[in-house]
Amino acid sequence: MRKVIFALLALVATTATACQKSDTEPAKKKATVVLVHGAWQGPYAWVPVVSKLQQQGYTVVNVELLAHGKDQTAAAGLTMNRYRDQVLAVVNAQPAAQVVLVGHSLGGAIISTVAEAAPTKIAKLVYVAGFLPANQQSVFELAGQDTQSLLGPALSTSPDGALAAVNRAQLVNIFCQDGMVAVQQQVLDNYRDEPAGPPAEKVTLSAANYGRVPKYYVRTLQDHALSPVLQDLMLRATPVQQEYRLNSGHTPQLTNPEELSRIIAEIAE
Repeated sequence: MRKVIFALLALVATTATACQKSDTEPAKKKATVVLVHGAWQGPYAWVPVVSKLQQQGYTVVNVELLAHGKDQTAAAGLTMNRYRDQVLAVVNAQPAAQVVLVGHSLGGAIISTVAEAAPTKIAKLVYVAGFLPANQQSVFELAGQDTQSLLGPALSTSPDGALAAVNRAQLVNIFCQDGMVAVQQQVLDNYRDEPAGPPAEKVTLSAANYGRVPKYYVRTLQDHALSPVLQDLMLRATPVQQEYRLNSGHTPQLTNPEELSRIIAEIAE
C-alpha cells in the first residue's frame, strides 16, 4: 500500500512540475506577414485578410505600391525595380529576421524580384493567383500565353503609353464575378488605371537567390483574369513546395478572406 501511495505522490509531483514549466514558457512569436496587392488594385483589397491574420496574432504589413491606392507617384517612368526596392524597404524595416511575403497577381512577380535581391530576409513566398515568372520573363509575356483570360481583350492604353486601362463594364466579371454586390462595388470604387511599364519588363531570377526561398501557390479555380490554364503553365515551369486550391475568382482576399487567411496562416506556421 505504501508503494502505491509513493507512486501516486511521485506522479502528482511530476505533473505539477510539467504544468508549471508549460505555464512559464513564453508563447511562440507569430510570423510577420507582408502583403503586396496586384494590378488595378490597392491595399484596400487585403483589408479583410489583414484583420483576420491580426486576430490570430500575426504582425501584418499591407504595402501600397507606387501609383496605386492613394499614392500619387506618376506612372511614367515607374519600373519593376522601383516596386522591388519599395517592398524590400518594407521588409528590411521589420524587426523580424525573416518575413512571409505574399503577392497577389502582379504582386507575384514583384515578390519574386524581392526574393532575388534579399533571399535571407524571406522565410517563404506565397503567390495568391500570382504571376510566377521564370528568369527573363515578363508579366506581359506570361499573360500573352493565357488563352482563357478575359483581361487582354478588355485592355487599352493611354495615348502616351504610360497607363493600361480595363474596360469598366468588364471589371467585375474579370476580377470578382464571385463576390457579393458590396465587394463588386468596392472594386469599382477603388479602380485606378495601371502603370504600363513594370509588367512589360523581364525579371532576372537566379537559382542561387530566388531559387533558395520556399514557394507556395494558391490557385484560384474560377479566375477570369489569370486563368487556371496559365496557372498550370507557370507551376510546371516553376515547381513550388505546396499548392492550395480555392474555388474563387481572381480576388479571394475580397470574396473568400476566411479561407485565404486560413491558408496563409497555415503556410506561415
